[in-house]
Amino acid sequence: MPDAPNRIREARKARGMTLEELAPRMQMSWSELAKIERDERPLTTEHLRRAA
Repeated sequence: MPDAPNRIREARKARGMTLEELAPRMQMSWSELAKIERDERPLTTEHLRRAA
């Protein structure tokens, strides 16, 4: 899933959301979400389910 972190960032920005706004909806901290977006932390199917 090398493109998924970029897609999450693109979708978040397209909706005008900040990391701080999206992270609680995904049940994680904004810093954890930032690491996922930078591909520094693995993205799981559970993360994708929460983002949907």
